[in-house]
Amino acid sequence: DHLSHLPVADVTQGVPMPVCRYEVLDGGPTGPPLLFAEVGQQVHHRWSCDSETIDTFCMVVHSCFVDDTNGDRVDLVDTNGCAADLYLLNNPEYSADLEAGVEAHVFKYADRADLYFQCQIAILVKEPNTECPRPACGAPAGRGAGDANPQVKDSSSVSVHPRSLHFRS
Repeated sequence: DHLSHLPVADVTQGVPMPVCRYEVLDGGPTGPPLLFAEVGQQVHHRWSCDSETIDTFCMVVHSCFVDDTNGDRVDLVDTNGCAADLYLLNNPEYSADLEAGVEAHVFKYADRADLYFQCQIAILVKEPNTECPRPACGAPAGRGAGDANPQVKDSSSVSVHPRSLHFRS
């Protein structure tokens, strides 16, 4: 009965959180990251996360805005993960558990040479054998938000932003 004298240890192994990024790409989803742009140019906003584990996490893009660093800020994606203004940016489309994107055209503030884009990405634990929860967005005709999505609020969010977008003179 000498087994009863062995010490007992709880072993827990933490799963590393995904590493996320937000890129603005030239032309489409396979284009190079964009640093300089012209008004009206076709771009692709891409949000993606890399995880060491497969089928463990989901992501939801939310709370995106663009800022000119001079106090002017415009919301692009609301706290529920839906487009705030479809004239500027449509609802993110999810191509995988940890990847989303949307096509757009470059816009700018009058008399500003730089725009800074920033978003939050909610990381959710994926339930086994299920699909990732996605925002149930309406299709507002312009300025207006989509429907509520309570799952986004009960998750971990990370702030991601690409480099600023500079405009050619």
